[in-house]
Amino acid sequence: WRSKLMRSIVTSDRFVAFLSSYAFRENGVCREELRIAEAVRGGNIQVVLLQPEETMDMPSSLTDLQWIDCAGWKAELGRV
Repeated sequence: WRSKLMRSIVTSDRFVAFLSSYAFRENGVCREELRIAEAVRGGNIQVVLLQPEETMDMPSSLTDLQWIDCAGWKAELGRV
């Protein structure tokens, strides 16, 4: 799966990262996917936060990126 994942990241038009504290857990594959995307996409990553920024331990390489804050998605879903 690693080679298929790498090929997909390299050949994709866009890399969108939907991030939560779960994504940054120790030994999680999301960290590796983000490192690959940062390396091959030159930081061209679109980030969507699913939790408030202060509840996540984001890598410093992502803190300079702009992101879409969807942390209130659960509350908004209940209003629909």
